[in-house]
Parts: sequence; structure tokens; C-alpha cells
Amino acid sequence: MVVDLHFSFEDRLRNVTINIVEVERPDECAGCGLCAEVCPTGAIEVDERVRLDEDRCVACSFCVQACPRDVFRFYEVSFTELKPKRRPVRVPKADIEVRFIGVDLRTCDRCENRPCIEVCPTGVMREIIEEHRIDLDACHGCLECVKVCPYGSVTVELEVPQLKRRSNPRLNRELCVECNRCHEVCPTGAADNVPDGDPDPERCLGCYNCVAYCPTEALKRPDHRPRPKCTDEVFYIQPDMCIGCRICYDVCPVDAIRIEEITRMPVIMPDLCVRCGLCADACPTSAVDRVPTEEAEREVLRSRISDAFLGILTREMLEAAEEFGSTTRTERDVEEKLSELLERKMSEEMIRRVIEFEVKNVIEELMAEVVSGRDSRGP
Repeated sequence: MVVDLHFSFEDRLRNVTINIVEVERPDECAGCGLCAEVCPTGAIEVDERVRLDEDRCVACSFCVQACPRDVFRFYEVSFTELKPKRRPVRVPKADIEVRFIGVDLRTCDRCENRPCIEVCPTGVMREIIEEHRIDLDACHGCLECVKVCPYGSVTVELEVPQLKRRSNPRLNRELCVECNRCHEVCPTGAADNVPDGDPDPERCLGCYNCVAYCPTEALKRPDHRPRPKCTDEVFYIQPDMCIGCRICYDVCPVDAIRIEEITRMPVIMPDLCVRCGLCADACPTSAVDRVPTEEAEREVLRSRISDAFLGILTREMLEAAEEFGSTTRTERDVEEKLSELLERKMSEEMIRRVIEFEVKNVIEELMAEVVSGRDSRGP
């Protein structure tokens, strides 16, 4: 299934429920091929035994509804305390009609025990073999006869049943940031309606991949029941590991990452971050990590103060350079050296380290004043 992108991010797990389909009883498959016929993504193949391609399966439940032998099982997976909890879900079976029953009496005569008659719940096989008449309406299409026949003499063809689609996800337009992630993961193009409206009910399979991948939770399952959301941690960019590539800034779907005015380094705003984890996924140096929210708020405040303080220093350097004028060779050299020094430090993204080591005490005092002032005002 296409469900492995953000399932390492704890706070999102608490609000996401996914579905999976498994081939739980492969030995029960009678080879009718209905599952492969109804699968909308071509994830099922039936030859000597049934095979399910998990990468293409979207858990629409069509195979579960159509299978007369209960080969498939449908599960709902939710996350409690970061551990996946799997719960089997009963899916109503589709009404299956029999198109044809055939018995090759030439090979059937070799069989002495007639196990097909014994397992047939409606007596249809007894009528066929002993009375040579067929009542298609009486057959339920259980395929028990096909399964137990030792010579493969019994042939049953089933009609493709009418299947029920699951309800559409709901869209909250106010939360949608038009990141188009739902378009990318939707197997049928039903999400092309987003953000103008809910997914197309004619094409939606109810796989809810769009819900699982939506970074802002603008798309919800129709049966969604809100759970408590983890808010004690948030994503934070570690300055000593950040190389200033700004890839995180480009992928953030809610503009929660700002670029500092002077250092030109990215900073995540804790109050804007929706904890989708796309920035952490995209970072080439693993500089984005989870930290306690309070710690992130303190560090962001520190970096903003540092940026402002550096801005003052930068302006004073430029003003000092301009005061030299350009009347002599020596003065011009001084101005060029100052400009070159500033430009080199900015390009190498070393400003933050200069701040940390050369004006650390000043920053600490400013931080203490700001924090004490905020605490004195109260919540």
C-alpha cells in the first residue's frame, strides 16, 4: 500500500487511520478470478494461487466483497502510543450470481467418493451428477465443489457482482494549502476536484490515501472522530547542521518556515508548524529534528534576537565603511576589505557561529530580559 510516507511522525499517527487488505487464506482460493476482475488497480493476479501486490493495493475492499471463499481479510490500522493496532473489519459480501455450472462426466466417473455432493450446501451437485439437471438459481456460488474435486471436473462461472463504494472523504477548504499531495497519491484521479470540492464520488474508491497524506488534515474520513493530538514536540532546525539550502522552506505546505533577514537561514515557527514532517523528510543533512515545543520556542526567540542584533552590527559596519570615503588609495582599500569580509561571512553562512562565540553574553542578557518581561505579563 501507499501508506509509508509520514508514519514515523508520532503526532500525525494519533490522528490517522489506515486500511489494509491481506491474503489471509490463500489455500482456500478456487481460482474463479473474480477478485482480479473487480480490482481497480490491477493489484491481484490469479494463476495457481492468488497473489496481491501490496504496492498497488489501495484497500478499496472490492476483492473482499467479491471473493466467495473469504480468501481476503480487511483490517483497520490505528496508532495508540505510537504502536500500530490492527482490528479486523467485517465487510458485507456482495450478492454473487452463477452464470454457468459444468461437470465433465468423463473424468467425474473416476471419482468414487463424490466429495462435491457431500460439500454442496444446496444439493445442486447431487442434481447435476445423479439426475443430470441444473438449477442455477439454487446455487450460491460458494465454489466448495470446485475446491474439493480431485480431477478438476467441475467448472463454475460467476457474474461480476455489484460492489459498494466506501463513503467519500470530506474536505475542509479552510485548511487546504493546495500542496497537491492528494492528487499524487489518488489512484483514480478522484482528488482532482480538490481544493474546489470533495473528491469525485464517481471515481473515489474510498482508499483514503489522500487523507493519510494530507499534511494539514484538510481531508478527513467520513467516520472521523478527533483524537487528542500530541503537541509537546515540534520540528526544529539545528543550526550547526543546517547548510542553508532552504529545501525545507520550499516543501513546507503551510509557510511555517521563515528565512532570517540577516543570516538568511531557515527557522521553523512553532506556532505555525502543523508537524507534517515534510521538512524532515526533505532535509539532505538531517538537520531537522523533533524537540520539546518550549525548547523550540526559546531557540527561535534566541535566533530572532541574534538576527536583530547582527543587523545592527552589519549596518554599523557599512556606515563606518562609508565614512572613510574614497579620496585615497588606503581608504578605498579599507572599504573594499570591509565589504569583502562581510560578503564572505554571509556567503559561508558563518554568521550564527560568530554570534554564538563573540557576543554570547549580550544575547543571554537580552534573552533573560525578554523572557522575564513575558512571564511578568502572564498568559
